[in-house]
Amino acid sequence: MNLTRYIRLNEKSQKTNVRLLVSGFGLQNIVPVDEVIKRISALPIKHISKIKVIKYDPNKNISFLIRHRRVGSQLGEYLLGFNSIVVYRFKNITECFHVLFHEIGHHVYFNHISSSTKKKWVTELYRAEQGVTRLGCRNACEDFAEAYALYVCQPSLLNATPQKQEFITKIFS
Repeated sequence: MNLTRYIRLNEKSQKTNVRLLVSGFGLQNIVPVDEVIKRISALPIKHISKIKVIKYDPNKNISFLIRHRRVGSQLGEYLLGFNSIVVYRFKNITECFHVLFHEIGHHVYFNHISSSTKKKWVTELYRAEQGVTRLGCRNACEDFAEAYALYVCQPSLLNATPQKQEFITKIFS
């Protein structure tokens, strides 16, 4: 059983070389590992260029979490200081990819959009339109991550928030 894969992607136009460790997804039988790799690889290379690890950890490696003071019921998380994503659990393929792309959305929010672009999301769009999901209603950062995940997984659900839909579309272009 192969639990670890490296993704190596090159984009000559941006002189970007991505080396990303994808680990642990072989521990489950809901989503094929190759599908996880395929979906991650389909994202704009700049969105994943600084991510070091994407890990599936259904047992929530408690020692790691305690060291970083993170113990909760979340399905996944983005570890900002480590540029890493951990997916803890999911019930089906739809939830798996929503959680994964939500966490990648956090990475994009913190690492790839400018402060002025972030400010526009926080002060204008987040206030002007409802949260794109219930989780998105919690704060602007969660709303961005949810909008990112919806754009990738279920783009028609962004139709209810056309300004946010346009904003996320620009992030992808």
